[in-house]
Amino acid sequence: MDGENLRAPFGRPRRQLPADGLMRLQIRVPARLGRLVYAQSAVERRHLGAIVAQALDEYYRRHPEQSWTSMT
Repeated sequence: MDGENLRAPFGRPRRQLPADGLMRLQIRVPARLGRLVYAQSAVERRHLGAIVAQALDEYYRRHPEQSWTSMT
C-alpha cells in the first residue's frame, strides 16, 4: 500500500493508512452483530482483568517487602 494513491468513493482523497497504532473504521453492521461484538469484547476484558489480577497477586506474594506505591 505504500506509495499508492488511494481514493475513497466519489473521488474524495483518502489519508494515508498508518503503519502502526490505531485507526478508526466506521461501518454499518446488523444490530445483532454489533451486540455480539460488544458482548465478546466484555468477555475478553473480564478475562484479561482476571489474568492481570492473578499476575499481580503472584508478584505480591513473591515480593511482599516492596511497596506498591514505589512501583508507580
